[in-house]
Amino acid sequence: MSNINSLLVDIPSQYKIMYFDEKGNDITYKINDSYINKNKNKEEITIKVVDLSTSCEVNSKMTLLVSDYSSDCISQEEEKEYTIPKFFTPNADGINDIWEVTGTFFYNYTIYIYDRYGKLLKELQTNSGWDGNFNGRPMPSTDYWFQQVFENGKTYSGHFSLKR
Repeated sequence: MSNINSLLVDIPSQYKIMYFDEKGNDITYKINDSYINKNKNKEEITIKVVDLSTSCEVNSKMTLLVSDYSSDCISQEEEKEYTIPKFFTPNADGINDIWEVTGTFFYNYTIYIYDRYGKLLKELQTNSGWDGNFNGRPMPSTDYWFQQVFENGKTYSGHFSLKR
């Protein structure tokens, strides 16, 4: 399957775009009109784009986020409402003991954590955290760098402090 990130066409009537749910059912009419669901969820759908002049066809899978539009309008700025902590203190007091990104339940990503020399210390998947250890040994109090790579290829980089 190819990845369709965007589609820019000069003559829209030259293309047919269809959408299919996980079971292969055609849901194009639902997408093109309005797709409303009172329960938040996400679905993997397949998009099929056909160039009507050449019959060339491309299929791609994507995750469709479904929510109640009357209470959940999301603007571009609000889309990144998740928290990346600036520090953590893994001292077993129950407060900030784990460095983890929160509020990302709709996103799939991988986070890579590096020391100041660029050595990869930890690879985290969505909604998991780092306890400040490398190979079972506590890492020192200092700054660490991370790169967050989203499923769609977008990345975000930054740093945080470990304080003991």
